[in-house]
Amino acid sequence: MQSNDLIKEQVLQLKIEIEQLEVEINKLEVMIHEKKYALNRLCELLEIREIARKER
Repeated sequence: MQSNDLIKEQVLQLKIEIEQLEVEINKLEVMIHEKKYALNRLCELLEIREIARKER
């Protein structure tokens, strides 16, 4: 009986760890999207700058 309880406790701990990892993954995905947006915006600004320089 004790080993069964131990297994249940270990399974519960693993589920908690999985949930924590999923939260971290979600945070990282948000950071990636933010950085992609910033990079795309920077590219747009650099293109505008290059166009403005050529028009001078």
